[in-house]
Amino acid sequence: MIKKSNIWFVCIGESVPFDNNFSSLHRCGQLAHQFSLDGYNISWFTSKFDHFNKSFLDVEDHTQLSKNFEIFYLLANSYKKNISFSRFINHYSLAREFKKKIKSLSKPDIIYASFPTIELAYQAVKFGKVNNIPVVVDFRDLWPDIFLTAFPKILHPFAMIALLPWYIQRRYIFKNATSIIAISDGFLKFAQENSNKRKTSYDRVFHKSYISNLNITKAKSKIFKAIYFGAISRNKTNLRSVIEVFNNLGDQYELIICGDGDDLEYYKAISSKNIIFKGFIEKNDLETIVAQCRVGIVPLKSRLDFTKAIPNKAIEYLSYGVPILTSLSGDSQNFIENNKVGLFYTNQSELKNHILKLESDHDLLDQLSNNASKVFLDKFDFRVNFDGIKNHFISLIDKN
Repeated sequence: MIKKSNIWFVCIGESVPFDNNFSSLHRCGQLAHQFSLDGYNISWFTSKFDHFNKSFLDVEDHTQLSKNFEIFYLLANSYKKNISFSRFINHYSLAREFKKKIKSLSKPDIIYASFPTIELAYQAVKFGKVNNIPVVVDFRDLWPDIFLTAFPKILHPFAMIALLPWYIQRRYIFKNATSIIAISDGFLKFAQENSNKRKTSYDRVFHKSYISNLNITKAKSKIFKAIYFGAISRNKTNLRSVIEVFNNLGDQYELIICGDGDDLEYYKAISSKNIIFKGFIEKNDLETIVAQCRVGIVPLKSRLDFTKAIPNKAIEYLSYGVPILTSLSGDSQNFIENNKVGLFYTNQSELKNHILKLESDHDLLDQLSNNASKVFLDKFDFRVNFDGIKNHFISLIDKN
Protein backbone atom coordinates (compact mmCIF):
# COMPACT_ATOMS: atom_id res chain seq x y z
CA MET A 1 0.00 0.00 0.00
CA ILE A 2 1.02 3.64 -0.39
CA LYS A 3 2.22 5.02 2.94
CA LYS A 4 0.73 8.47 2.32
CA SER A 5 -2.84 7.21 2.61
CA ASN A 6 -5.51 9.70 3.67
CA ILE A 7 -7.38 9.01 6.90
CA TRP A 8 -10.36 10.90 8.29
CA PHE A 9 -10.90 10.92 12.04
CA VAL A 10 -14.46 11.83 13.04
CA CYS A 11 -14.61 12.39 16.77
CA ILE A 12 -15.77 15.06 19.24
CA GLY A 13 -15.56 15.38 23.02
CA GLU A 14 -11.78 15.02 23.22
CA SER A 15 -8.97 17.45 23.95
CA VAL A 16 -7.40 19.05 20.88
CA PRO A 17 -3.71 19.98 20.49
CA PHE A 18 -3.30 23.73 21.04
CA ASP A 19 0.10 25.21 20.15
CA ASN A 20 1.26 21.76 19.03
CA ASN A 21 0.90 20.43 22.58
CA PHE A 22 -0.01 16.76 22.10
CA SER A 23 0.47 15.62 25.71
CA SER A 24 -3.20 15.75 26.75
CA LEU A 25 -4.73 13.90 23.79
CA HIS A 26 -7.08 10.96 24.28
CA ARG A 27 -7.77 7.88 22.14
CA CYS A 28 -8.80 9.50 18.84
CA GLY A 29 -6.33 12.38 19.12
CA GLN A 30 -3.45 10.07 20.01
CA LEU A 31 -4.20 7.83 17.04
CA ALA A 32 -4.51 10.75 14.64
CA HIS A 33 -1.27 12.28 15.88
CA GLN A 34 0.69 9.03 15.69
CA PHE A 35 -0.61 8.24 12.19
CA SER A 36 0.51 11.71 11.11
CA LEU A 37 3.98 11.09 12.56
CA ASP A 38 4.09 7.87 10.54
CA GLY A 39 3.52 9.81 7.33
CA TYR A 40 -0.24 9.46 6.81
CA ASN A 41 -2.35 12.45 5.75
CA ILE A 42 -4.77 13.12 8.59
CA SER A 43 -7.99 15.14 8.70
CA TRP A 44 -9.68 15.32 12.10
CA PHE A 45 -13.28 16.52 12.28
CA THR A 46 -14.26 17.73 15.73
CA SER A 47 -16.46 20.28 17.48
CA LYS A 48 -15.68 23.93 18.07
CA PHE A 49 -17.55 23.61 21.37
CA ASP A 50 -15.48 22.25 24.27
CA HIS A 51 -17.52 19.54 26.00
CA PHE A 52 -15.40 19.65 29.16
CA ASN A 53 -15.40 23.39 29.85
CA LYS A 54 -18.78 24.04 28.19
CA SER A 55 -17.34 26.91 26.15
CA PHE A 56 -16.40 27.61 22.54
CA LEU A 57 -12.79 27.15 21.45
CA ASP A 58 -11.00 30.25 20.16
CA VAL A 59 -9.86 28.64 16.92
CA GLU A 60 -10.33 29.01 13.19
CA ASP A 61 -12.69 26.61 11.41
CA HIS A 62 -9.66 24.94 9.83
CA THR A 63 -6.24 24.49 11.44
CA GLN A 64 -3.16 23.04 9.76
CA LEU A 65 -1.10 21.51 12.57
CA SER A 66 1.59 20.18 10.25
CA LYS A 67 2.13 19.41 6.58
CA ASN A 68 -0.04 16.29 6.83
CA PHE A 69 -2.28 16.91 9.89
CA GLU A 70 -5.30 19.22 9.74
CA ILE A 71 -8.30 19.77 11.99
CA PHE A 72 -11.75 20.87 10.85
CA TYR A 73 -13.77 22.48 13.64
CA LEU A 74 -17.52 22.08 13.19
CA LEU A 75 -19.79 24.74 14.63
CA ALA A 76 -22.99 24.05 16.56
CA ASN A 77 -24.89 25.42 19.54
CA SER A 78 -23.67 25.30 23.14
CA TYR A 79 -25.10 23.32 26.07
CA LYS A 80 -24.66 23.49 29.84
CA LYS A 81 -25.65 19.99 30.97
CA ASN A 82 -24.45 16.66 29.63
CA ILE A 83 -27.97 15.27 29.52
CA SER A 84 -30.08 17.98 27.95
CA PHE A 85 -32.13 18.81 24.88
CA SER A 86 -29.52 21.41 23.90
CA ARG A 87 -26.86 18.70 23.74
CA PHE A 88 -29.02 16.55 21.46
CA ILE A 89 -29.48 19.55 19.15
CA ASN A 90 -25.73 20.14 19.24
CA HIS A 91 -25.00 16.61 18.03
CA TYR A 92 -27.59 16.78 15.28
CA SER A 93 -26.18 20.12 14.08
CA LEU A 94 -22.61 18.84 14.09
CA ALA A 95 -23.60 15.89 11.90
CA ARG A 96 -25.36 18.23 9.50
CA GLU A 97 -22.26 20.46 9.32
CA PHE A 98 -20.03 17.44 8.77
CA LYS A 99 -22.22 16.23 5.92
CA LYS A 100 -22.00 19.65 4.24
CA LYS A 101 -18.27 20.06 4.83
CA ILE A 102 -17.13 16.76 3.31
CA LYS A 103 -18.91 17.36 -0.01
CA SER A 104 -16.08 19.64 -1.12
CA LEU A 105 -13.18 17.54 0.18
CA SER A 106 -11.09 14.85 -1.49
CA LYS A 107 -12.23 11.39 -0.44
CA PRO A 108 -10.10 9.50 2.10
CA ASP A 109 -8.78 5.94 1.89
CA ILE A 110 -10.34 5.02 5.25
CA ILE A 111 -12.53 6.69 7.90
CA TYR A 112 -12.30 6.31 11.66
CA ALA A 113 -15.57 7.27 13.38
CA SER A 114 -15.97 7.37 17.14
CA PHE A 115 -19.23 6.05 18.58
CA PRO A 116 -20.59 8.16 20.22
CA THR A 117 -21.71 10.40 18.82
CA ILE A 118 -24.36 8.48 16.95
CA GLU A 119 -25.17 11.18 14.42
CA LEU A 120 -21.59 11.72 13.28
CA ALA A 121 -20.86 7.99 13.12
CA TYR A 122 -24.07 7.51 11.12
CA GLN A 123 -23.07 10.14 8.55
CA ALA A 124 -19.55 8.70 8.31
CA VAL A 125 -20.83 5.17 7.68
CA LYS A 126 -23.36 6.39 5.09
CA PHE A 127 -20.65 8.35 3.27
CA GLY A 128 -18.31 5.37 3.32
CA LYS A 129 -20.97 3.00 2.04
CA VAL A 130 -21.94 5.25 -0.87
CA ASN A 131 -18.31 5.92 -1.86
CA ASN A 132 -16.88 2.44 -1.21
CA ILE A 133 -14.59 3.68 1.59
CA PRO A 134 -13.89 1.40 4.57
CA VAL A 135 -15.21 2.83 7.83
CA VAL A 136 -13.89 1.76 11.24
CA VAL A 137 -16.38 2.49 14.02
CA ASP A 138 -14.76 2.78 17.44
CA PHE A 139 -17.47 1.61 19.86
CA ARG A 140 -16.74 3.35 23.17
CA ASP A 141 -20.03 4.00 24.95
CA LEU A 142 -23.49 2.40 25.09
CA TRP A 143 -25.54 5.17 23.53
CA PRO A 144 -28.49 5.60 23.55
CA ASP A 145 -29.08 3.06 26.34
CA ILE A 146 -27.19 5.11 28.92
CA PHE A 147 -29.75 7.90 28.66
CA LEU A 148 -32.37 5.57 30.08
CA THR A 149 -30.59 5.89 33.43
CA ALA A 150 -31.84 9.46 33.66
CA PHE A 151 -35.44 8.20 33.89
CA PRO A 152 -37.28 5.99 36.41
CA LYS A 153 -37.65 2.43 35.14
CA ILE A 154 -41.39 2.84 34.78
CA LEU A 155 -40.72 5.52 32.13
CA HIS A 156 -38.14 3.50 30.15
CA PRO A 157 -40.63 2.29 27.48
CA PHE A 158 -41.62 5.90 26.76
CA ALA A 159 -38.01 7.05 26.78
CA MET A 160 -37.10 4.31 24.29
CA ILE A 161 -39.79 5.58 21.96
CA ALA A 162 -38.32 9.08 22.18
CA LEU A 163 -34.86 7.65 21.50
CA LEU A 164 -36.06 5.46 18.61
CA PRO A 165 -34.28 7.50 15.89
CA TRP A 166 -30.99 6.84 17.69
CA TYR A 167 -31.70 3.12 17.98
CA ILE A 168 -32.44 2.98 14.24
CA GLN A 169 -29.24 4.86 13.40
CA ARG A 170 -27.19 2.65 15.73
CA ARG A 171 -28.45 -0.51 14.05
CA TYR A 172 -27.52 0.95 10.67
CA ILE A 173 -24.03 1.86 11.92
CA PHE A 174 -23.35 -1.55 13.42
CA LYS A 175 -24.71 -3.36 10.37
CA ASN A 176 -22.88 -1.34 7.71
CA ALA A 177 -19.53 -0.42 9.29
CA THR A 178 -16.63 -2.18 7.59
CA SER A 179 -15.09 -2.87 10.98
CA ILE A 180 -16.11 -2.35 14.58
CA ILE A 181 -13.31 -1.91 17.05
CA ALA A 182 -14.42 -1.97 20.67
CA ILE A 183 -12.85 -1.12 24.01
CA SER A 184 -13.72 -4.51 25.52
CA ASP A 185 -15.04 -7.98 24.72
CA GLY A 186 -18.35 -7.02 26.31
CA PHE A 187 -18.72 -3.98 24.08
CA LEU A 188 -17.86 -5.89 20.91
CA LYS A 189 -20.35 -8.62 21.72
CA PHE A 190 -23.02 -5.99 22.40
CA ALA A 191 -22.37 -4.31 19.03
CA GLN A 192 -22.55 -7.58 17.13
CA GLU A 193 -25.76 -8.59 18.91
CA ASN A 194 -27.36 -5.25 18.00
CA SER A 195 -26.38 -5.22 14.33
CA ASN A 196 -28.93 -7.52 12.72
CA LYS A 197 -26.67 -10.61 12.88
CA ARG A 198 -23.46 -8.95 11.76
CA LYS A 199 -20.98 -11.42 10.27
CA THR A 200 -17.46 -10.22 9.50
CA SER A 201 -13.88 -11.11 10.34
CA TYR A 202 -12.84 -7.46 10.57
CA ASP A 203 -14.05 -6.69 14.10
CA ARG A 204 -11.47 -6.32 16.84
CA VAL A 205 -11.03 -5.44 20.52
CA PHE A 206 -8.51 -2.67 21.18
CA HIS A 207 -8.43 -1.58 24.80
CA LYS A 208 -8.21 2.08 25.63
CA SER A 209 -4.55 2.94 25.93
CA TYR A 210 -2.36 5.74 27.24
CA ILE A 211 1.20 6.97 27.10
CA SER A 212 3.11 5.52 30.04
CA ASN A 213 3.52 7.78 33.08
CA LEU A 214 5.52 5.19 35.01
CA ASN A 215 8.62 7.38 35.00
CA ILE A 216 7.17 9.97 37.39
CA THR A 217 8.91 10.25 40.74
CA LYS A 218 6.60 9.27 43.58
CA ALA A 219 6.50 11.78 46.42
CA LYS A 220 6.72 10.54 50.00
CA SER A 221 4.15 11.81 52.46
CA LYS A 222 3.02 10.90 55.96
CA ILE A 223 -0.54 11.54 54.80
CA PHE A 224 -2.30 8.67 53.01
CA LYS A 225 -3.62 10.38 49.88
CA ALA A 226 -6.13 8.91 47.44
CA ILE A 227 -7.26 10.46 44.17
CA TYR A 228 -10.39 10.49 42.10
CA PHE A 229 -10.44 12.27 38.76
CA GLY A 230 -13.31 12.27 36.35
CA ALA A 231 -16.94 13.33 36.12
CA ILE A 232 -18.40 14.94 39.25
CA SER A 233 -21.82 13.38 38.85
CA ARG A 234 -24.36 11.70 41.10
CA ASN A 235 -25.81 10.02 38.01
CA LYS A 236 -22.55 8.22 37.23
CA THR A 237 -20.78 7.74 40.55
CA ASN A 238 -21.12 6.66 44.16
CA LEU A 239 -18.71 9.44 45.09
CA ARG A 240 -20.78 10.40 48.13
CA SER A 241 -19.90 7.11 49.83
CA VAL A 242 -16.18 7.71 49.25
CA ILE A 243 -16.42 11.24 50.62
CA GLU A 244 -18.27 10.05 53.72
CA VAL A 245 -15.54 7.47 54.42
CA PHE A 246 -12.79 10.10 54.22
CA ASN A 247 -14.89 12.53 56.28
CA ASN A 248 -14.68 10.03 59.14
CA LEU A 249 -11.00 9.17 58.83
CA GLY A 250 -8.31 11.10 60.69
CA ASP A 251 -6.21 14.00 59.52
CA GLN A 252 -3.58 11.60 58.15
CA TYR A 253 -5.95 10.66 55.29
CA GLU A 254 -6.85 12.84 52.33
CA LEU A 255 -9.03 12.48 49.24
CA ILE A 256 -8.12 14.63 46.24
CA ILE A 257 -10.89 15.15 43.68
CA CYS A 258 -10.00 16.46 40.23
CA GLY A 259 -12.60 17.31 37.63
CA ASP A 260 -15.80 19.20 37.11
CA GLY A 261 -19.46 18.39 36.64
CA ASP A 262 -23.06 19.24 37.36
CA ASP A 263 -22.86 18.10 40.99
CA LEU A 264 -19.60 19.74 42.06
CA GLU A 265 -21.23 22.14 44.53
CA TYR A 266 -23.31 19.33 46.03
CA TYR A 267 -20.21 17.29 46.83
CA LYS A 268 -18.34 20.30 48.19
CA ALA A 269 -21.20 20.95 50.59
CA ILE A 270 -20.97 17.48 52.18
CA SER A 271 -17.16 17.36 52.39
CA SER A 272 -14.86 17.89 55.35
CA LYS A 273 -11.37 19.43 55.24
CA ASN A 274 -10.04 15.96 54.36
CA ILE A 275 -11.50 16.39 50.86
CA ILE A 276 -9.53 18.60 48.46
CA PHE A 277 -11.24 19.76 45.25
CA LYS A 278 -8.79 20.73 42.49
CA GLY A 279 -11.22 21.35 39.61
CA PHE A 280 -10.22 20.63 36.02
CA ILE A 281 -6.51 19.77 35.95
CA GLU A 282 -4.05 19.88 33.06
CA LYS A 283 -1.85 16.83 32.53
CA ASN A 284 1.35 18.33 33.93
CA ASP A 285 -0.42 19.38 37.13
CA LEU A 286 -2.15 16.00 37.33
CA GLU A 287 1.22 14.22 37.29
CA THR A 288 2.33 16.24 40.31
CA ILE A 289 -0.85 15.34 42.18
CA VAL A 290 -0.87 11.64 41.28
CA ALA A 291 2.77 11.36 42.38
CA GLN A 292 1.58 12.10 45.93
CA CYS A 293 -1.24 9.53 45.92
CA ARG A 294 -1.10 5.90 46.95
CA VAL A 295 -4.36 4.71 45.38
CA GLY A 296 -6.81 5.80 42.70
CA ILE A 297 -10.53 5.40 43.29
CA VAL A 298 -13.11 4.34 40.69
CA PRO A 299 -16.52 4.80 42.38
CA LEU A 300 -18.60 4.37 39.22
CA LYS A 301 -22.07 2.92 39.54
CA SER A 302 -22.52 -0.62 38.25
CA ARG A 303 -24.75 0.34 35.36
CA LEU A 304 -24.83 -1.47 32.03
CA ASP A 305 -22.24 0.53 30.10
CA PHE A 306 -19.73 0.71 32.95
CA THR A 307 -19.86 -3.00 33.82
CA LYS A 308 -18.95 -4.03 30.26
CA ALA A 309 -15.63 -2.21 30.13
CA ILE A 310 -12.58 -1.05 32.04
CA PRO A 311 -13.11 2.71 32.46
CA ASN A 312 -10.66 5.39 31.36
CA LYS A 313 -9.72 6.50 34.82
CA ALA A 314 -8.77 2.98 35.93
CA ILE A 315 -6.36 2.65 33.00
CA GLU A 316 -4.94 6.10 33.70
CA TYR A 317 -4.25 5.11 37.31
CA LEU A 318 -2.43 2.04 36.02
CA SER A 319 -0.37 4.23 33.69
CA TYR A 320 1.08 5.85 36.83
CA GLY A 321 1.54 2.51 38.59
CA VAL A 322 -1.19 3.44 41.06
CA PRO A 323 -3.42 0.63 42.46
CA ILE A 324 -7.19 0.87 42.14
CA LEU A 325 -10.01 0.83 44.67
CA THR A 326 -13.36 0.33 42.97
CA SER A 327 -17.01 -0.45 43.63
CA LEU A 328 -17.63 -1.15 39.93
CA SER A 329 -18.68 -4.75 39.32
CA GLY A 330 -18.47 -6.67 36.04
CA ASP A 331 -15.43 -6.56 33.75
CA SER A 332 -13.55 -4.08 35.98
CA GLN A 333 -13.95 -6.11 39.16
CA ASN A 334 -12.85 -9.30 37.38
CA PHE A 335 -9.88 -7.56 35.79
CA ILE A 336 -8.69 -5.93 39.01
CA GLU A 337 -9.00 -9.07 41.10
CA ASN A 338 -7.56 -11.45 38.48
CA ASN A 339 -4.53 -9.22 37.87
CA LYS A 340 -4.11 -8.16 41.52
CA VAL A 341 -3.87 -4.46 40.70
CA GLY A 342 -6.31 -3.23 43.34
CA LEU A 343 -9.18 -4.04 45.66
CA PHE A 344 -12.94 -4.23 45.20
CA TYR A 345 -15.43 -2.95 47.78
CA THR A 346 -19.21 -3.12 48.04
CA ASN A 347 -19.88 -0.69 50.91
CA GLN A 348 -18.32 2.03 53.04
CA SER A 349 -17.11 -0.39 55.68
CA GLU A 350 -15.13 -2.43 53.14
CA LEU A 351 -13.67 0.71 51.57
CA LYS A 352 -12.55 2.00 54.96
CA ASN A 353 -10.97 -1.35 55.83
CA HIS A 354 -9.12 -1.46 52.51
CA ILE A 355 -7.71 2.03 53.08
CA LEU A 356 -6.59 1.20 56.61
CA LYS A 357 -5.03 -2.06 55.38
CA LEU A 358 -3.10 -0.36 52.57
CA GLU A 359 -1.93 2.41 54.88
CA SER A 360 -0.42 -0.11 57.31
CA ASP A 361 0.66 -2.92 54.96
CA HIS A 362 3.36 -1.40 52.76
CA ASP A 363 4.27 -4.76 51.24
CA LEU A 364 0.73 -5.23 49.93
CA LEU A 365 0.66 -1.69 48.54
CA ASP A 366 4.01 -2.20 46.81
CA GLN A 367 2.84 -5.50 45.34
CA LEU A 368 -0.32 -3.93 43.91
CA SER A 369 1.70 -1.00 42.55
CA ASN A 370 4.22 -3.27 40.84
CA ASN A 371 1.41 -5.34 39.32
CA ALA A 372 -0.29 -2.16 38.10
CA SER A 373 2.86 -1.11 36.25
CA LYS A 374 3.40 -4.52 34.66
CA VAL A 375 -0.23 -4.92 33.57
CA PHE A 376 -0.28 -1.43 32.06
CA LEU A 377 2.78 -2.11 29.92
CA ASP A 378 1.38 -5.46 28.81
CA LYS A 379 -2.19 -4.45 27.94
CA PHE A 380 -2.67 -0.68 27.81
CA ASP A 381 0.52 1.00 26.65
CA PHE A 382 -0.33 3.18 23.65
CA ARG A 383 2.78 2.40 21.66
CA VAL A 384 2.05 -1.32 21.81
CA ASN A 385 -1.64 -1.01 20.98
CA PHE A 386 -1.06 1.49 18.18
CA ASP A 387 0.86 -1.08 16.14
CA GLY A 388 -2.16 -3.39 16.25
CA ILE A 389 -4.56 -0.64 15.16
CA LYS A 390 -2.21 0.53 12.41
CA ASN A 391 -1.89 -2.97 10.97
CA HIS A 392 -5.68 -3.32 11.11
CA PHE A 393 -6.15 -0.08 9.13
CA ILE A 394 -3.55 -1.15 6.59
CA SER A 395 -5.31 -4.48 6.02
CA LEU A 396 -8.64 -2.71 5.43
CA ILE A 397 -7.12 -0.24 2.98
CA ASP A 398 -5.32 -2.99 1.09
CA LYS A 399 -8.47 -5.10 0.97
CA ASN A 400 -10.40 -2.19 -0.49
